[in-house]
Amino acid sequence: MKTADYSKISIIAKLTAYMRQFSDIPFASNVAKIIDAKATIDDLLQEHNLKIESLHWYALLFEARYKSISSMILQEDTPQIIELASGFSLRGLFMAHKYGISYLETDLADLNTGKEAILDQVCRINSISKPREYQCANLNALDKHEFIQVSKILNQDAPVTIVSEGLLQYLSEDEIMLLLQNIHDLLAKTGGCWITPDFTVKSPYQNISPEQQTFRQIISQYISRNMYNHTFNGDAELDKLLAWFGFAAEKFEQLELAGELETLKHMTIPESLLNSLVPQMKLWRLRTV
Repeated sequence: MKTADYSKISIIAKLTAYMRQFSDIPFASNVAKIIDAKATIDDLLQEHNLKIESLHWYALLFEARYKSISSMILQEDTPQIIELASGFSLRGLFMAHKYGISYLETDLADLNTGKEAILDQVCRINSISKPREYQCANLNALDKHEFIQVSKILNQDAPVTIVSEGLLQYLSEDEIMLLLQNIHDLLAKTGGCWITPDFTVKSPYQNISPEQQTFRQIISQYISRNMYNHTFNGDAELDKLLAWFGFAAEKFEQLELAGELETLKHMTIPESLLNSLVPQMKLWRLRTV
């Protein structure tokens, strides 16, 4: 297996931050401006003659994904959350501030470097203080030792909701296995669930536009690994793997959970394109058995 430079995946965090600014996701517009997300993405795309505007429909995907996850977190009503590879979403800041939820955001050390400065600016812009229930920690979620150490920050006597959003599509089959084991081991001790939109089945991800194909190639070259390196042949194959690791999974439609999408008010997305995107917009909730 080729060794990955995981730090390069931080470019995806900036892309996601750029797309989220078209929504009403809390703090999204602040973050996009603070990190100058558009300039970073423009620099990445310009040599391939691809403009970011041709990919703006990603904003719909990212908004629905974010909002459906947040909706399910609130439905679960667990007292603590740990988010893996959280990037610049700042979901934890919002949920800790508004709902008093204990929220631990984790990511690679390289990406977390400078995040405190971003948080300080966001809090100042919005005239809020960083809640004591909100924490950030360095974590490579594939590293068993790191996972165990970071999980000790959590209350071991209370259930936990684990969140991962936009992580698995950059992992190999072996890496997915490591992640599944680490998550299972924690949930087996604490109870709770894992919420993720990240499992990919081959058929929906084969119907993509030329621009999307080019974009995937650009990102793959930048991070030195293929996107969607491991996809499942169907739900049965996915369910079999999850059952082998001791998970029971439920699948949901993101659009049924997300509520109103601000992106649709500002962007015209052809019905044919929207119809092609819907099969990709799933959300899973997993529990140990």
